[in-house]
Amino acid sequence: MLILKQIKVLGTQEFFGKNMPIIEDGFSEEQRIMTVQQIAVLHDMKSFEVNRLITENEEVTNNAI
Repeated sequence: MLILKQIKVLGTQEFFGKNMPIIEDGFSEEQRIMTVQQIAVLHDMKSFEVNRLITENEEVTNNAI
């Protein structure tokens, strides 16, 4: 059973030339995450396009986690 803790924004970091927030998720200590919005910014895409690609590749995505 997963217990969600509070999400923490720890500051910002330059990542591929873009200033991105450093976010720790609420599931485990020191586990950093990227939001769909952050991925969209990195790839110059809209969030709905990233969500569509994740959904289309759900089997691959689930196997990689």
